[in-house]
Amino acid sequence: MRDRILAMNPYLAALVAVGCVTGLCLPLRAYLDAVDVLVFYLIAVTAVSLLADLKASIAAATGAFLAFNFFFTAPHYTFFVANTHDILALVTFVGASILISRLVVRARSRTLEALRHGRQMETLYRLSFALVQTDDLDAMLASIVAGVRDAFDLSICAILLSDDEDVIIGATTDANLDLTADGELRRAVSRLLMDQQARRASATPFPEPSPRNVQPAREYAGPLRDQHALLVPITTATERRGVLLAARSQASEPFNDDDRRLLETFANQAALAIERGTLAAERARAEILSRTDELRRALLSAVSHDLRTPLTSIKASITTLMQPDIDWDEADRYELMAAIDEEADRLNRIVTNLLDLSRIEAGALQPVRDWYSPEGIVRDALERLERQLAGREIVVEMPERDVLVDVDAVMIAEVLANLLENAAKYSPPGTPIRIVGRIEGLMLAVSVIDRGIGLPAGEEEQIFDMFYRARAGGRTSGAGMGLAICRGFVEAHGGTIRATSNPNGGATFTFTLPLADEHAAMAGQSTPEPVERAL
Repeated sequence: MRDRILAMNPYLAALVAVGCVTGLCLPLRAYLDAVDVLVFYLIAVTAVSLLADLKASIAAATGAFLAFNFFFTAPHYTFFVANTHDILALVTFVGASILISRLVVRARSRTLEALRHGRQMETLYRLSFALVQTDDLDAMLASIVAGVRDAFDLSICAILLSDDEDVIIGATTDANLDLTADGELRRAVSRLLMDQQARRASATPFPEPSPRNVQPAREYAGPLRDQHALLVPITTATERRGVLLAARSQASEPFNDDDRRLLETFANQAALAIERGTLAAERARAEILSRTDELRRALLSAVSHDLRTPLTSIKASITTLMQPDIDWDEADRYELMAAIDEEADRLNRIVTNLLDLSRIEAGALQPVRDWYSPEGIVRDALERLERQLAGREIVVEMPERDVLVDVDAVMIAEVLANLLENAAKYSPPGTPIRIVGRIEGLMLAVSVIDRGIGLPAGEEEQIFDMFYRARAGGRTSGAGMGLAICRGFVEAHGGTIRATSNPNGGATFTFTLPLADEHAAMAGQSTPEPVERAL
């Protein structure tokens, strides 16, 4: 209601209020006492005071004085007052009207100011609480400009940041704000950012009244035309990092000292947000550097140990074969050559694992997928580890119905080979290893089960981390690359991999692979039990 009255001319609203009272009382003039009419006019003046400013209230009191004199005092329809009592009543009415108007306007102004400050304090509290919930600088700055806009009823609120001697928009409530097109605003912000004389400068009106800025605000051609605008420096502990721009329309009241001080408080919140965002970015970079350094140390450890071992064996075997004073028989020569071949294969696998890890870390892992039989992939993995698995019983159990999987056969064979090698390493010689495949929904779950020492408690997830080596019997074995590669290869196919300890000893590693389309559709009909098959 008040906004509608203030949207029209407040003096016209005052005259309308007086006219309404006059129109209601005039037909009843013969039945109303003069005091009754003056009370009605006083109510109208008080109503105007509640909804408009003091000038409009005085205008209403003046209009009521003239209307009462013209219509309700004898002689009627003249401004001459014949009765001295009526003159006293009129003077008393005017004095009381002005006094009540001043009191009502002052009380209303203080109430509105208290409500506005309460809203601003609530916004400041909510912003302070929100800033500690996130380290995302963009989100923090967006929350600040939205809160300041609502608290001060702004048309535009923006945070402009300094970036390598340039000015950028960190956050804004106006998508049309363009520093490239608005050269005057850009220059004003740049001057404020370069002024490092005062650590905490006060808010500056914009456009600034200086010889370099003779264009008045009403003629300003940018987005701040016809607006009250302030530029509030955002100052951290060491430097000015940006500017808080606050603008409201010329129809609103200009910024007062309280507004400036409170806007500086919001600017301090923005400074804290920038500091937190900077610290979060530095912490993230430090974590990346720490992780990189950790991987570098682990890689050096792997290179120094796992590469040195096969190279030493190869070097020793070749040196032995080259001894001129030893006449090797065919069996001994074959044994040394077989050792060289085995260590060369081991060395090749280590180098391949390192390359695969680099591909996984770089996100360059792209499987070349096609439809393959799981039995064929298992066969390839077993042939690759023929020497390591010699003397062991390998039991393969696959679903009764023939199925196909949509995978990169080379990658999945590498996964199986790594899991089988891991099972052979951590289980006693001669114990069997089982490979079990089961259909689970639209996936084929493949498990490698051994009867070894099992998994260390609490390390079921960590063993898949890069260069992590589980401790077995107080010793550390391997470079910690195989299981990390398995996880990378399986997840590249949209599958998962997990490890569990068996109740009766040993460990089970299970990974899932997507079934080919037509076999995935059939998989929903039934889930056959796996059967043992000879490969």
